[in-house]
Amino acid sequence: MRAQRLPRRLGLLTLAVLAISPLACSSGTASLDRAKVTRALVRQTRHAYTGTTVGRARCPKRITLPVTCTVELDGAPLRVRVSRVHHNGKLKFQALMAVLTAPALQYFLQAHLSLPATIDCGPSAVQIIEPGGEFGCDVSFNDGSKQSLRLRVMDVEGTVSIEPTS
Repeated sequence: MRAQRLPRRLGLLTLAVLAISPLACSSGTASLDRAKVTRALVRQTRHAYTGTTVGRARCPKRITLPVTCTVELDGAPLRVRVSRVHHNGKLKFQALMAVLTAPALQYFLQAHLSLPATIDCGPSAVQIIEPGGEFGCDVSFNDGSKQSLRLRVMDVEGTVSIEPTS
């Protein structure tokens, strides 16, 4: 089956831009307050992925942009790139991994199946997968037949290809 993108409206990748004031270092280069960046990252992650549990965010002790931070999403680590949009202090947060929610996966897979089915992609409400990574789902059709599917994540936007397993 060819690669298809999961619908954005179901809580997939969202870019966020925030205004955070940099703190000047004695060397003259701008460094950011780690506590402010991690709070903003948690806030933006909650906004971008409603219906999920957002845990702690972790960034390096000294933040010079661009930088990669990690935020917990339903207990799994999500890597996020923090960069500057403009010199006016606005930051951009961009997920470096695809975030696939259980409802989005259910909707997407059901739309691509020929018969009504129950879909099980594991116990986690969220799949956080690197581009190029794979994970499996089991499909139980209403007629009693079963099939295992392999989903390959193509990019951070949630484009996946679906392949039956043997």
